[in-house]
Amino acid sequence: MFKTSLQLVPNLTNIYQTIKIQRLQRRLKDNENKLKRISSLCSDSILSEKYITERIFPVVLSDLIEEHEEAKIELILNGFENVFIDEKHEESVVINLFDTLRTLRYIDIKRLLYLANEIDDYMTFVNGQYKICINGHEK
Repeated sequence: MFKTSLQLVPNLTNIYQTIKIQRLQRRLKDNENKLKRISSLCSDSILSEKYITERIFPVVLSDLIEEHEEAKIELILNGFENVFIDEKHEESVVINLFDTLRTLRYIDIKRLLYLANEIDDYMTFVNGQYKICINGHEK
């Protein structure tokens, strides 16, 4: 049985890689306009090409491939876009942003934005069910 399991590993790896590639392709297609804007900002940026292509883009690409929550893709792309808008040349600050996004669930990010008064509502999970909170009141 162990030998049979080991023989399946290469096939499972290929299936897993195919799923990840298809997920990336779908995400790129779904966010085509945002990616065009980022590309335009990149071409006008004073940030070095080496810094972007060797340090920042690999992190973003990895997150686009590996992220399981679809809702966070927009946040990842917004973070990448803001690298160019704010001309963020401090690598540790940029990497910290993506590390933070990677470790938080979308619902946690929404709660933080709510607590910072950046949004008016968020969804919470209480006693096995989702509830929407609007201006501090559960609905």
